[in-house]
Amino acid sequence: MTVKKTKKRVIARITCKGTLCNATNKSVIEGVTDCKVAHEMIGSESEDCTYGCLGYGTCVEECPFDAIELIDGIAHVIEAKCKSCRKCVRVCPREVIAMIPLGQEVVVDCNSHDAGKAVKDKCKVGCISCQLCVKACPFFAMDFTDKLATINYDNCTNCKICADKCPTKAITAELSPRGVADISEEKCIGCTVCAQICPVAAIEGFRDETHHVKIDMCIGCTVCAKVCPVNAIEMVEKDKSKIAKAKQEQTVTSYQKELVKFYDSFEQIKDLSETIDYSEQYNSEHFKGSLSLEEASRVDFTDGFRVVYRGELSTDN
Repeated sequence: MTVKKTKKRVIARITCKGTLCNATNKSVIEGVTDCKVAHEMIGSESEDCTYGCLGYGTCVEECPFDAIELIDGIAHVIEAKCKSCRKCVRVCPREVIAMIPLGQEVVVDCNSHDAGKAVKDKCKVGCISCQLCVKACPFFAMDFTDKLATINYDNCTNCKICADKCPTKAITAELSPRGVADISEEKCIGCTVCAQICPVAAIEGFRDETHHVKIDMCIGCTVCAKVCPVNAIEMVEKDKSKIAKAKQEQTVTSYQKELVKFYDSFEQIKDLSETIDYSEQYNSEHFKGSLSLEEASRVDFTDGFRVVYRGELSTDN
């Protein structure tokens, strides 16, 4: 049976921040009120950005719902009025209007395909091809094509790390203080879903036991809270987590570790060791100990095997 994904509603977005303040030498042609005419008059050899919003209002006139307005030399979409008709997209000569998912909190607001130095010479807030966002995204949601960063909205979780890393603020997001995950001991059922999906391995715990968050590692992406089947995870302010962090640093001298390994065939597991030595960094401390073989079972629907070791790791101090 094929499961169809529910399509998200999309709305128009002007992917440009080239206001009269941000864009250097932005052309203003007196008497022109049509973007296509202005685009042809300016040409490709202009000293201003030839990819950004022209700001002459053709999309404003075309929109049947009064959902677009001109502010400081560029167009802006009024989300509450946009009906996703795409008429504005079709009339924009520079293809600077994109359709993005409604509720998307992170957007690359740049349309330039110039190289980094050329962008900096023309605009204060353009994408300069540094790719810091691509390297920083833990969900592989950032792409880079033809000198421009783009977002794969299917993968994006709105964690806003890319916007935080962007040196020119070409990526738009509300960067209010992010929280950290907090797992309720009363509600947690130890299903391990949160630990499996966490992109930075900030959640630990055995199956059927309460899980815990490594506060220093949590990036506040909210993915764990969204997938928890019993709503046992909430995001709390980092300031409120300082007490928990301090308590954790004071009391953690050992912790339980579960190590899961996968093998392709029975030949690989028939002579497994009953115990293995293991060590890792946690909370800036070095922990080590012996893990005991707990379980070796066939993985459903494959010829592989899943092997579980468990034990306690202690600090060297």
